Amino acid sequence: MRRAQPLQVRRRQSSSWLDRSIAFGWLNSELIGYLVLIALSVFMHLWQLGNMAMHHDESIHAKYSWQFYMGKGGFQCGIDNAASDTYCYNPVFHGPTLYLSTYLSYFLFGASDATARLPMAVAGIALVASCWMLRPLVGKRAALLSAGLMVLSPTLLYFTRFARHDALAILFTFWLMVGLFRFWQEGRSRWLNLAMASLALLWATHELVFIIGFIIISFLAQRWLWEALGSKKFVIASGILMAITGVLMIFQPHVSLPTAANQTANELNFGGLGLIGFSTLLFGQLVSLRWSEAPLFRQGLRYVNKRVFWQAFASFAVTFIVLFSTFFTYPRGIIDGLFAGISYWFGTQQTYARGDQPWFYYFMQLGIYELLPVSLTLVGLGGWLAKIGWRKAVTNSSIWDEAGEETAKPAADATIAEAVAEPAVVTIEPISDGVPVGENPVVVAGQTSYMAQAEAEIRETTFEETVPAIWLGFLFYWFLMALTLFSWAGEKMPWLTIHMTLPAVLAGAWALDKIVDRTNWAETKRSIAWLAIPLGSIAFALIIAIMGAIGAATGASQQVMSTRVSAFLLVVLLLIVGVLLWMLIQRARLRVIAACATLGILALLGLYSLRSSVVAAYIQPDVPVEFLVYTQTAPDMPVIVREAERLAISQTRNSRSIEDPTGGHTMKILISSGDESSPSREGGLNQPLDWYFRDWTNIQWVSKGQIATLDQTMLDAPMAIFSKSNLAADTTQRMEQAGYVQLYDTYHNWWFPESSSDGLSSYKDKLYDPAYGCDPAMKGQQDVNGRSKFNCTLGGAFILTWPLRPSNWVTMREYMLSRELPSTVSLGGREIVVFVKRDLANLPVGEGGAVAGTGSTLKLVSEGQLLGDEPAEPRGITTGPDGSVYIADAPNNRILIYQTDSQTKIISGTNTGALLEPSGVAVDEQGFVYVADTWNARIAKFDPQGNFVTSWGSGSEELQPGSGKRLTRTGGTVEGNNANPLGFFGPRNLVVSGGRVYIADTGNKRVVVTDTDGNYLGQVGTAGAGIGQFNEPIGLGTANNSLYVGDTWNGRIQVFPLDANGVPQATPSVQWPVAGWQTDTYLDPFIAVDTQGRVAAAIPSKNQVALYGATGQLLLVWGGQGNDDASTGQPSGMAFAPDGSVYVSEKANRRIQRWVLPKVR
Repeated sequence: MRRAQPLQVRRRQSSSWLDRSIAFGWLNSELIGYLVLIALSVFMHLWQLGNMAMHHDESIHAKYSWQFYMGKGGFQCGIDNAASDTYCYNPVFHGPTLYLSTYLSYFLFGASDATARLPMAVAGIALVASCWMLRPLVGKRAALLSAGLMVLSPTLLYFTRFARHDALAILFTFWLMVGLFRFWQEGRSRWLNLAMASLALLWATHELVFIIGFIIISFLAQRWLWEALGSKKFVIASGILMAITGVLMIFQPHVSLPTAANQTANELNFGGLGLIGFSTLLFGQLVSLRWSEAPLFRQGLRYVNKRVFWQAFASFAVTFIVLFSTFFTYPRGIIDGLFAGISYWFGTQQTYARGDQPWFYYFMQLGIYELLPVSLTLVGLGGWLAKIGWRKAVTNSSIWDEAGEETAKPAADATIAEAVAEPAVVTIEPISDGVPVGENPVVVAGQTSYMAQAEAEIRETTFEETVPAIWLGFLFYWFLMALTLFSWAGEKMPWLTIHMTLPAVLAGAWALDKIVDRTNWAETKRSIAWLAIPLGSIAFALIIAIMGAIGAATGASQQVMSTRVSAFLLVVLLLIVGVLLWMLIQRARLRVIAACATLGILALLGLYSLRSSVVAAYIQPDVPVEFLVYTQTAPDMPVIVREAERLAISQTRNSRSIEDPTGGHTMKILISSGDESSPSREGGLNQPLDWYFRDWTNIQWVSKGQIATLDQTMLDAPMAIFSKSNLAADTTQRMEQAGYVQLYDTYHNWWFPESSSDGLSSYKDKLYDPAYGCDPAMKGQQDVNGRSKFNCTLGGAFILTWPLRPSNWVTMREYMLSRELPSTVSLGGREIVVFVKRDLANLPVGEGGAVAGTGSTLKLVSEGQLLGDEPAEPRGITTGPDGSVYIADAPNNRILIYQTDSQTKIISGTNTGALLEPSGVAVDEQGFVYVADTWNARIAKFDPQGNFVTSWGSGSEELQPGSGKRLTRTGGTVEGNNANPLGFFGPRNLVVSGGRVYIADTGNKRVVVTDTDGNYLGQVGTAGAGIGQFNEPIGLGTANNSLYVGDTWNGRIQVFPLDANGVPQATPSVQWPVAGWQTDTYLDPFIAVDTQGRVAAAIPSKNQVALYGATGQLLLVWGGQGNDDASTGQPSGMAFAPDGSVYVSEKANRRIQRWVLPKVR
């Protein structure tokens, strides 16, 4: 018997997904576009996310989330403020989604400024990615363009990097709207589930859900009425209701309401409700011009069977319950979520006008930051409605289509014929007892009466094609209603602008897509019509420049005449561009040229949007020259906190624990808690310091009354941070007697200027400007709800003509392009002072010594003085590229050059180059020498060999008759300075950096900027003591793309960021006092700035030199009266050498000494 052979089994080789090769067939240009935009969005949202000081509201949300994360309790719930140990919903602080998502952020990455903002940044990124869902509604290209416009939007970028609820709310609003219309289009239950879950998320984020809900419900209700009544009856019914609401809007009846805690009375004005009703009906009538009478609403309702309904309800209910109950830990939150929010929002927040902003507030916000999408939206709306008569419905064609109406109709008929001739798969539910069941597609073949009905409806309209048309009309309706509703609402804040920006971006992307689509690119390429794109950009830029020139060309001064000549030349250039465009029209159709020129203008607006985003989000996010900034914590506050941390660690480093591993959190600090007699606790520094000092255990919050009576038991704190409004008259004196010195005098928070010195220049002043038909006698009056009263013709509608008036064009251009504010407005805010114990403060302890590091006394000895010709009175000093030292020897009318070969060279100039008491000197990288030729009122330029090259600047009069000293007086005013950009009054100093010459026009209280050939580029400063103003500016230096200015008679140093053209911005990023700089003295203290931004400042009144950190921290003081090697007799000029040592010129000792500084920080 044969032996059985073992069975051969071929083992199947296992295959892991890790072994599989990747095919990239799914990758196309559209997907690459989304990936690029999402990657760019990730970078823009996460880069420098923690760089901005925490805003007042941000600090509340961050601290509240931190309490939740740490389990510290202390929460107040609902409108009755019931106590809870876990997080619970309180409508004052809005919904739970922010706090839950921030909890997760803290859990993953720890608590910090950046992680507090991270959920909002993720929402901003998700918003860009979610544009993918728009494709069936608007098309692939328009959806991609929507994502691109979102990335460009300054408003969306700024407030999706901001720890407030609005970024989350706008994401959930987007999902809600898209989910509803995708369900309406496709009938798939997942889209309705998304919409309902998003509604719950939005409800759990912000009470603005009621405004968003009103917009969508009012739109759908009008669509339903259109179908139910028919177009004629709808128009009649809507017209009657418009008449009723119009009467309410005009006569404004009102009733009394219950008052809030901080109100004496409360009224509901039916005029506002009339405005809302009238606008709702008006905008409904507007979009209905493009509606057909197809039963779209009824068809959409057929998708909602029992299963779909209960799934959607469950999506809403589960999301709502889980969030408002804080994952079932606080069940009462469900009831609060249903009722507390709407009660608070309607009863308090909207009747009480927080911020008291004018009705045109959002028109300004959108005009400054969202020109591109708003312009596209308005153009798109006009094109969408063009050639449509009243009650005429056109759903299949418009002037935006490539084909005209005549060619579109046969195409539509062909589509219908095709649908009837052969079976078509459509998403229409079979009906059982009048209710659609299931979601499976059926074949239309005419077998049943229901199928015949479906066929008839297909003849009327193609469902998938019509819902996108309804969506487009809804976008316009959404934008117009959001602008109206938020402008009516009592609270107007910059972060709410994103609720108007989103629909503008979506509608604008559709319009841009249509412009691109209607452009015949083959003809454009063949006829070089593409040249219209750059020509359109140039023409638009020239028009802006001409507007600015026209606005400045008023008066009869030489500068005005020059401006008029410039305007004429610009007009000539514009005519040349116009001729070139006309020549292109001869080669291509007008329609193609117009489309290309429009794209050129839009490209320029896109660049403006990008620049606005970068400046607002990264360069000056917490400086209120940006209209987006409101009640923003000043950038000095984090600096003060870091100083407190450094001081605390050095004081308590041995008091370490698991909770405080580095030591420092036990140091005592006194902080203002506000005026106890004020309902709002005016002067309280709880926000943001309650967040910044969240881990500290010995913070002593003291009220205004307690500050007035501080005793010795409180005055053992190393640091005190007090609001100026909380100080008593003798507080500073008492603190000094207790051993404190004042380390900082700065802002706690600040906001965009809301008032002006002339009463006409700020945006709020327009409500009282007779030029716009408004009554100035109403200024300062408020109604019981805290809203400013005004009385203007047509409600102040003429205020919207402000940008069209030539007298405003210069102001508009300067602000839009460089964020430069008018000279008549100044930044306002709440001020603080910081006191530190003298032995800890890094401040001078007396004459003739140096304080460094932790306060130990040092005796610095110089490395010796420069040898060579002795100056009579050395002033400005600088070093050259070869290491030579240049000194302005004013009385001898010369520049001394101490060369590295120990020889002394002299520049004095001859004939036209002769100097007259030069005070300042600078050298560029090529060795050219620039001299502040003080009493020739000019800047003189010499080549490296000392030969005179050129000069710029002039003096229109003599200082004294026969003295030969020339000057031009501008008065230090905006008008005078602008009229005489190169008319100097005793320029004392200058500095050269990056091809720019910065000139201290001391007598005219400004700094002028030119290029190295003397061409005027700009200026900063006017006479005064306000922020950005000067009184005898002398010292200058540059570092870190900023200009440092020694504002001598104001006793301070101001630091101005430079714009892309090297011109200082109008508002300094930081300033600090210089003890010893006095008014009405002529000792000419200069400053020097090293590459790290450290500032050496001469203090001649004390015979000392002070060294400051880049943000004003005093690091070192040395010198003293005398003439030995450790003294500095009336120091004046300052210069850092390449090796970090410092040259100091001394007037009293007529010498220049070199000092090597110790390492201090």
